[in-house]
Amino acid sequence: MLPIFNKHWWEEVLFEMRWYLFLEKEPKKYIGHNPLAQLSMFFFVVLGSIFMIFTGFAMYSEGTGLGSWQDRLFGWVIPLFWTKPRCSHRASFRHVGDGDFYDGAYLCGDS
Repeated sequence: MLPIFNKHWWEEVLFEMRWYLFLEKEPKKYIGHNPLAQLSMFFFVVLGSIFMIFTGFAMYSEGTGLGSWQDRLFGWVIPLFWTKPRCSHRASFRHVGDGDFYDGAYLCGDS
């Protein structure tokens, strides 16, 4: 769980951002991951995995049909993310979640 209500933690996140932008002269030492790495892992791994699970079941629900358990649980996801009816748009949107698109951003924060 991220300590999002801890002011000191957010100061450390901002310090790490300044360090990666070459605005700080010396890095701080941490045991384990630094706060920016914690934040990036939460967004890219945890939320990214939840996104992939929900959109995957939503796409699968199209094949199983209306009224299936997949449709009842995940059918609401389709109108949130995809306004065009073509399946290629849905697959392209999901490629953002599993591709190399955000790997660079994740790796920058993971040190």
